[in-house]
Amino acid sequence: MEIGYIAYNKEIEAFANRTLETATTILWGSTTNEMMHQYWPTMLDNPEASEHESRHAVWIQEVEKLVCSNRL
Repeated sequence: MEIGYIAYNKEIEAFANRTLETATTILWGSTTNEMMHQYWPTMLDNPEASEHESRHAVWIQEVEKLVCSNRL
């Protein structure tokens, strides 16, 4: 998943972890849903995934997803 436009660092990772650990539902548009669905399941068993990627992949798998779309 290409997120090169984000200056990702440990501070953003820590913020994401603190924020997402309290979320039980996520709201996505159809494009984001498709992008996330294609990428994050591949991180569940990826031996090269970082600790953050592995944790986030599990969260993505478990969280309730609501998708707003006119085309799905």
